[in-house]
Amino acid sequence: MCLQATSNKQQATSNKQQATSNKQQATSNKQQYYIFFIIIFIILFLNFEFGIFTIAKEKAFRSPDVWSANTILDDLFIEDILGEDKSSFFIEVHQNNGDRDLIFDTSKFNREEIINNIHSGKYWLYKSSLGFQTHILRLLFKILKKENYDASKIFRQLEFFVAIISSFVLAIFFTFLSIEFSILPVDIMFIVSLYTNIWITIFAKDIYWMIWSFFVPFLISSFFIYRYDFEKNNKLFFILFTLTVALILSMGYEFIYTFFISSTLPLFYFSISREYSLKKFFKYFMIISSLCFLALFIVLSIQVVLLGSFEVILDRLYTRTINNTYDDGGIINLSTFSVLRTYLFWNYYSYPYIYSLYVLFFVVLLQFISYKLKINYIGFSLDNKKYLALFICSILSFIGSISNLMILKQHAYVHVHIDFLIFWIPTLFLVYLILLFKIIKS
Repeated sequence: MCLQATSNKQQATSNKQQATSNKQQATSNKQQYYIFFIIIFIILFLNFEFGIFTIAKEKAFRSPDVWSANTILDDLFIEDILGEDKSSFFIEVHQNNGDRDLIFDTSKFNREEIINNIHSGKYWLYKSSLGFQTHILRLLFKILKKENYDASKIFRQLEFFVAIISSFVLAIFFTFLSIEFSILPVDIMFIVSLYTNIWITIFAKDIYWMIWSFFVPFLISSFFIYRYDFEKNNKLFFILFTLTVALILSMGYEFIYTFFISSTLPLFYFSISREYSLKKFFKYFMIISSLCFLALFIVLSIQVVLLGSFEVILDRLYTRTINNTYDDGGIINLSTFSVLRTYLFWNYYSYPYIYSLYVLFFVVLLQFISYKLKINYIGFSLDNKKYLALFICSILSFIGSISNLMILKQHAYVHVHIDFLIFWIPTLFLVYLILLFKIIKS
């Protein structure tokens, strides 16, 4: 009996020491992830704001889409001048023979002139979306604005603010990947993608496109499924997810298929890696998909209420997302294969998957070095379930990327200057990880 008691005591002491060790290890890992997040955030911000780590050319980096950015800035200045006279929820767009110069010279605009321009048709409401970008930036604009303000300076300050948000959101994205796949391979993937990615870099600070928002539903899904596995806090998850999807849609309907599909990727990943039952997978897949369409319904309903006409909304959606093109119908007559070829082989920058060759070269080089140095193994291990889940998510993400180019090819052609960004939401990041894990391991 005495020996048994002593043994039990020793076992209890051992368990306590193990628990303490596990707690210390968890604390150490948490600190590592915090440090990783801060470093990634700083590097991303330096890249987004100053372009110091990218191959993007200076002209492309400084003005990727000035027309769209001016649309937001115009609305802020116009509302400032009109004051209480501007009651619309939509963006007020300045149009004067195609010359969008308010961002460069605001001194010639005054209250009376703007009111006259509105009545004469030189200003018009952009009703194809709610334009929630202006509502996000309005408070900051009022803080920055002074009596004799410089429009160009305020424009750069707003870009600075958006660059911070984009850096924060994407730093969380990379941190989540590091938690799931370990820090070192994600570090390598991050460095390679940073030097080969011009698209997120040049648009990350754009005050119209708000690129950071496309990653938020993905991160919401990733956090709640990873942390709670649908065991609790489902209501909070569903509410936050719906609101973030609605946030994106309130700023425009571009790339809707891409971020709808990317929002379901965490469910696919954890369903495979954690071996969910088919019943559980289909249940939550239907819920998440339904929430995407619920968010779309909510935003459309708000537009219907504000415009007072459901027919107008349908007509604008059809025009902006399906039938709109600056190509005089040429792109409409192209086959699906021809459309994809136009995007994937248009020029060096428009063929983003060539960047995966850089990673391929890198991992082959590592293999060569390990062979010459007679090192048995250089690389990263990943269990088969996680690898399969990552591979499936890469395929689904690619489908999400090209779906916009194929299904909405007319409207996609209007935004050809930004279309290739969708290959990074988040397809290429996942492809890089696959290469790093599988090819080096082999």
